[in-house]
Parts: sequence; structure tokens; C-alpha cells
Amino acid sequence: MTASKIEWTDRSDWNPIRGCTRVSQGCTHCYAESIAARFSAAGQPFHGFARRTSQGPRWTGKVNVIWERAFLPLTWRKPVKIFASSTSDFFHEALNPFDVASLFGVMIAAHHLRGHTFQVLTKRPERMAEWLNNPDWWEAVNAEARAHVMERTDPLNRRSDDARATLSDYRPDNPPPGIWLGCSMED
Repeated sequence: MTASKIEWTDRSDWNPIRGCTRVSQGCTHCYAESIAARFSAAGQPFHGFARRTSQGPRWTGKVNVIWERAFLPLTWRKPVKIFASSTSDFFHEALNPFDVASLFGVMIAAHHLRGHTFQVLTKRPERMAEWLNNPDWWEAVNAEARAHVMERTDPLNRRSDDARATLSDYRPDNPPPGIWLGCSMED
């Protein structure tokens, strides 16, 4: 396991999204932009997402889901607190809401199957509120979570603590356990 140096989390290495853009003055000294620029050379993970400039590190504007990283929490056995996508923003304008719904489904399944807790921070609270209040978005989240839980449980070994028994249909008035949402604020 890769332990985090961030005092309020156990892991900060689940980054299924790469790239970002500045949204305010609060982004002027963004640590994620600095990390991304440091690893932006050809062959490195942030190539094409950030660059080093004479004015300092800069995002390129490219933002993508990195699907080969999306399902990693489902393989981590020990329950941990995970700073989800510490080097990007789940609610970035360049992301498709249903791709992010898939990632939320992974988080819900990983909570039910493994006991993980996810910490999601954004600088885009309006977009977060829009998605979290959309019933179609929750339908996609729930379908993804159910698929992961069903794929990873033994249908012949049903117990009362089975992830299938604890899974619910989540929606704005019934938020999922194990996902902490927050907004980075300034001023």
C-alpha cells in the first residue's frame, strides 16, 4: 500500500482522472498542477495533461478518465480512507457526468465490498450539486455499483453482512455511505 503524507487520509494514490484547469485565484499555487508538471515528460503519467513553463507549472486543459486506474480500490483488501483523484476534479467541465457516475459506482461498491471511505474534493460545487440532484445520474451510479458488487460476491454464499444485502438504491435524499464530499474554498 502507498501510504499518504496527507494527515487526514490513508491513501492519495487513486487518481482515475488526470488533468484540470484553474477556476479561480485559489488555483494559483495548486499542488496538483505542480505534481502533474513534474511528471509531464514523454512516457510519464501526466504527459499531455500539464507542462512546465517559464511562468511555472500549467495545466494544458486536457482532462480524461484513466480507465485502467478506475477499478483499483476494488482490489485493495484493507479498509482505508482514500483521497479520490487528489490531482484532478471529479466535477470538471470536460468530464462526462456518466463517466463520473461510473467512478461513483466503483466507490460505492468498494465501500460495500472492502469498507473503504472516499474523500472527494471539488472547486466546482455548482456542478457537483447539479449531478447529485439528477435522478438519471443516480440511476447510472446505482447500476455500476450493483454490477461490481454482483461480479465480486459468491452467489451461493449469502450472509447477512454480504455486500448485496447492504447495497441500496442511492439518490439525493438517500446518499451512499463511505463517500465524503467537500469543496475547496477560498476568501
